[in-house]
Amino acid sequence: MKTYGLNLMLFAGLTVWSAVNHPWLAPAFASLTLWRSLVFTAATDRVRAQNVMGTMIVGLAFSYFGIAYLAALFAGYPDSGAFWTVFGAAAVIFLPVLILARRFLIAKPPVQR
Repeated sequence: MKTYGLNLMLFAGLTVWSAVNHPWLAPAFASLTLWRSLVFTAATDRVRAQNVMGTMIVGLAFSYFGIAYLAALFAGYPDSGAFWTVFGAAAVIFLPVLILARRFLIAKPPVQR
């Protein structure tokens, strides 16, 4: 539990630092902070057991957004076309992963006859 809280504080600090010093980095670190907060919430069992998988999938979506945003920043600033090309390509790659994760992790109980 201490590790989750420490990681959450680290990402929160990075978010504040990036918002003050480099505002174009802030969305990536903010989404990664949300991801870690959802993992922390699920790990500390503050979510009902039936909602844990949904919480984790939303957290996975936030982490993928942050990773795609950071990868796109290597191509250029958010006002450039190269940034949006790389960000769009990363989103196209990560979207099927989220769809499959939702489909397989949030399974409906089998129908009994």
